[in-house]
Amino acid sequence: KLAPSESIINALFDEQFAYLLISTKDSTSQVIQLPLDNPQNRQILFTETQGYINELEVRTEGLYLEVVRNGISELYLLKERQPNRYDLPFAGDINLTAEAYQAKVSGQGIYFGLSSWNQEYGIYYYDPVKDRVLKTPIRPKGIPKDTPTLVVEKVLVPSHDSVMVPLTIIYQKGTSLTCYNP
Repeated sequence: KLAPSESIINALFDEQFAYLLISTKDSTSQVIQLPLDNPQNRQILFTETQGYINELEVRTEGLYLEVVRNGISELYLLKERQPNRYDLPFAGDINLTAEAYQAKVSGQGIYFGLSSWNQEYGIYYYDPVKDRVLKTPIRPKGIPKDTPTLVVEKVLVPSHDSVMVPLTIIYQKGTSLTCYNP
């Protein structure tokens, strides 16, 4: 039974358990495990108070979580009630559920989308055997293979207080960068 301050955000099942993603009125997110043969035996697997749990997926090796803190996604694997955080190739936004169906073929690991404001969307794979995140050659539908007419430059520029600030400049190839074409 849920407390009046709790709301179910998502529910997933395997052969033995129901996994509930719970949100509380105090902005805490929790993953709760309920045995299907004894749902009164509630166990809290993971609690997040600094951000929120956005997505979860069940796999043979454990439960994958996307935890968002300060707008940046983090990937966790809960295995035997131990949370393990995995480094991503860059800080960005994970999409577990859009690519998750692909991993069910092998039952191990998880495919997920990853992007940020300055990195194109790509499909990545966490390999639990090698214990690392790999970029796949899978291309998401609708994203061009390359953009030969565009130039993307990542530079650092000094701000008014001399602190270096990252700046991304995107322009058509062949454009002369002058005060008339900033």
